[in-house]
Amino acid sequence: MRLAGSFSLATTKIVTSAIVIVAFGLLLSFSTWIAAKEPLMNPELMEKLAGEPVVNVGSDGLLVQLPEDTPELISTGVALYGKYCSVCHGSNLQGQTNWQIADEFGLLPAPPHDATGHTWHHADDQLFEIVKYGPAVAMRDPDYRSRMPAFESLLADDEILSILLYLRSTWPKIQRQWQKGANEAQTGNQWWRKETTDTSEH
Repeated sequence: MRLAGSFSLATTKIVTSAIVIVAFGLLLSFSTWIAAKEPLMNPELMEKLAGEPVVNVGSDGLLVQLPEDTPELISTGVALYGKYCSVCHGSNLQGQTNWQIADEFGLLPAPPHDATGHTWHHADDQLFEIVKYGPAVAMRDPDYRSRMPAFESLLADDEILSILLYLRSTWPKIQRQWQKGANEAQTGNQWWRKETTDTSEH
């Protein structure tokens, strides 16, 4: 009887401990979910954020966005790309072989700039800074190593913009839309901010 009683008591303690652990885990998960959804669940906070957009101005404090493209600007971009960029990124924007695999020095090959790459994942300002200042400065990571040089001393700002306009002109619609979303996110123009402030349909 004592053995059965001891076993029953031990089992009860184990079950109780398990329940406490599971309950704590659920509480932690729910708290994390609430924190992530706070702007959407708190109308007052949404209203405040909608009136105070957070703009990411990059590493240099200046927000750069591409102008409207024109045949002349794209033609200039094509020429400049051929002179300064194609040696690494390819004459057809195809990048280097195995561009996602680091070499023996721990450096990644030059990525493609067409739709198969990830250039269109980034906002205009970040792309501009990568070209002008180099990846380490643009990413605010002094330890980041790359073969990508800074072109600040070789290319004027409008020339960098022309190259980026050329790259954008080659992307299919879905990639251009994605990149447009990256620009909107950088300027604090998130989708929920639009829904909060846009009353044109009401």
